[in-house]
Amino acid sequence: MAIYSEPFDKKILLELQTHYFGDMVKGVVDVAEGNKVFLMRIMLLMTQPWFHSVL
Repeated sequence: MAIYSEPFDKKILLELQTHYFGDMVKGVVDVAEGNKVFLMRIMLLMTQPWFHSVL
């Protein structure tokens, strides 16, 4: 997974938001089916400094 530290322009930021929002929606379904890999992945994402500014 790439770690982003450079500033984004709005288009890239929007694409990033869309990408991770899609991941989260898919992840909720996966967790409901007993897949704990997503939970670990989202926890890893939350440790990234850029993650909260993206949301």
